[in-house]
Amino acid sequence: MTDALPYLTYLLAYDPAVHGPFNRARTAALVRAAVVVELALRGQLAEADGVVRPTGAPVERDPVLAAARPRCDAQPAGWAQLLRRDRAQTLRAVEDRLAATGLLTVEERQTLVVPTRWVTLTTPEAADAVRRRVAALLASPGPARRVPPGDAALAALAAAAGLPPAHRGHPRGAAMTRRLADVAPGLAQAIRNLPADLARSTRLPAGPHHEGPGEPPAAAAPS
Repeated sequence: MTDALPYLTYLLAYDPAVHGPFNRARTAALVRAAVVVELALRGQLAEADGVVRPTGAPVERDPVLAAARPRCDAQPAGWAQLLRRDRAQTLRAVEDRLAATGLLTVEERQTLVVPTRWVTLTTPEAADAVRRRVAALLASPGPARRVPPGDAALAALAAAAGLPPAHRGHPRGAAMTRRLADVAPGLAQAIRNLPADLARSTRLPAGPHHEGPGEPPAAAAPS
C-alpha cells in the first residue's frame, strides 16, 4: 500500500525535527500532485481536448485514491487545476492512511488559537528506504525512457520539490519529468511547473502544524 506515490512523497518530505512534513502547505501541494499522477499512471484519469476525466477503469481500493477520483468527475478540469484541488484534505487523508498502517502516529492538539496536528514517523527506516530509492534513480545512467513510469514519477516529484537526495534543476529529474509525457503531455507540463507552484504555497510554521486551508485559488480555465 505504501508504495503508491502519495505515501512515498510524504515519507520523503517528513522531517523528524518538526514532527511532520518539512513544510506543511508545500507538502500538501506535493502530495496532491502525487495523487493525480498516481491516478493517471493507473489508468484512472485521461486527457481529451485539454480536459481530464476519469476513465472506465475500476475504482481504486486505496481510500485516498478512491476519494480523489469522484471530484475529478464532478468538476472536469485540466491537470494544473487538479493539482491545486483539495490539498489540505489530501494531506490529512495520506497521514491518516499511514497512521492506519502503523507507520505514523497522529495526535490532534488544540491550542488557544487553532488546532494543531503532531505527526510522528514510527519507522524512520521507511523514509530512509525511499531516499535511497530516489538516489539510485537519479544516479542511474540508462535512458529515462527505460525507467518504469512510477519510479520516474517519484524521482520527478522529488526533484520538483527539491527533496533530498534530489534538488531542483537536477538534470536527471528533468529527464524523469519528460518520461511522464508518455502518460499525458499535459501532466508532464504540470509537473514541470510544480516548483513555481510550490514556491507560491502558503508557508506554515514549523513544529506542531497549524491546520489551515493553505489552498491557492483554482485557475479560471483548464490548462
